[in-house]
Amino acid sequence: MKTLQQQLCLNRVNFQINPKQSFEDAKLYFGSDQNRQIIREIETGYMAGYVPRIYLFGSYGTGKTHLLYHLKHHFDQSKQSPEIAAYVVQIEAESKTRYQSLHKRLLDAVGIDALEKAYIDYSLAPGGDREARFRELFEDPNLYRVMQLLPTGPANKNLAWRWLTGDKLSAGEQMQLGVTSLVTETGDLVDLLVRIGELFKRTGKNLLFLIDESEGLHSVSNGDAQRSWHDAFKRLADQNDNQSVGWILTFYTTLHDEAPTFMLEGDITTRLGKGGQRLLEPLQPVQVKEFLVDLLKAFIDKGCAEEAIRAGNPKGSLSHYPFTDSGLETFVEHSGAAPENAIPRTILRALTSCALEALRRDTRVLDAPLVNEVVPAEFTEV
Repeated sequence: MKTLQQQLCLNRVNFQINPKQSFEDAKLYFGSDQNRQIIREIETGYMAGYVPRIYLFGSYGTGKTHLLYHLKHHFDQSKQSPEIAAYVVQIEAESKTRYQSLHKRLLDAVGIDALEKAYIDYSLAPGGDREARFRELFEDPNLYRVMQLLPTGPANKNLAWRWLTGDKLSAGEQMQLGVTSLVTETGDLVDLLVRIGELFKRTGKNLLFLIDESEGLHSVSNGDAQRSWHDAFKRLADQNDNQSVGWILTFYTTLHDEAPTFMLEGDITTRLGKGGQRLLEPLQPVQVKEFLVDLLKAFIDKGCAEEAIRAGNPKGSLSHYPFTDSGLETFVEHSGAAPENAIPRTILRALTSCALEALRRDTRVLDAPLVNEVVPAEFTEV
């Protein structure tokens, strides 16, 4: 018995997409002009000295997580100068989880070695008094002291890192570091992150944090914990307080009143402005077709498909193999029956169902009769 890969000339096992684990999958583009616009605006914003500060809304399956990973791999491969260093970070939260948990994840994503390198690079930069330069950048004497310890060996380095990420330290560990206080207050954590962002900025690298799974914030029920998240993003959203750390935060919702209310208070949203709140909408019919064609180009073994087409199975174009012309148009028509149909996850599920039915029938053709029989069960009809 043939596998799905053999039956439909796939260059992979099936139509599943996992941008978290596959660079090739993260390169795939979901065809929406609004996604392309986000990339353009991020790039031009950094070139103009503005960091992105974006709430990204979208219902289940619209491609929020995929977009974040696509952005990461886009900027990882980009030749733009200065460099945009993008990091995907997940939020995990319980009832009393405070912003400090995300602060630690953000710094862990950057990494202690990268921070040490940025510090050394800036110390070697020409011009001006080195000590004065660092004191002006860090301001806080404790931060200035801790950053000095990064290049001084593993023991000091690891202890310094714990201080920077907001960990609790004993009195003896504080004495070893030479600091007079810990970084515990939300405002101090944000200020520390912004100053680290400025360090990277001065050494030719812009930080961009792509923060996913914010629905976990629904679990935060403690008032003080909620306030810590609110206060942090109020500061991070303010272009006067934050000119060095770019970020995008996704919300699994299409309506503001479905998101955590403490993250949507006016003192945050007004700082973001209109352009700082985006909604990933369902694809239009023409975009569904573009998405399918682009997807099939990436997933189909061209040589195998050409051989199948020469044999008349199916009759149609290599650009949308294994669909016939009418099969593709029928699929697109069904996707336009309701907005919830025209989202990437639903389209992929319907495509997989068509492929499995073709395998069951031992056919290499996704024609209109097959699509009409299979797709309505996957799509919402109106």
